[in-house]
Amino acid sequence: MQRSIDNVLDKTNIVLILSGSSVSFFENELLGYKTPLHGRRTSQIHLHPMRLLEASDFWPKRIP
Repeated sequence: MQRSIDNVLDKTNIVLILSGSSVSFFENELLGYKTPLHGRRTSQIHLHPMRLLEASDFWPKRIP
């Protein structure tokens, strides 16, 4: 992953977005002090879980 970021993505306008439900994994294993991606985070957004009603907006509506 580090090689791809350093050699490919760094020369483009592509933005890499990492998303997941385990915050501790991202902070410790991917962005931790001893990892290759340490210090490369440009932004972070903490999202709250989506409610069922909100998730239903992603499914097509049935027409009776």
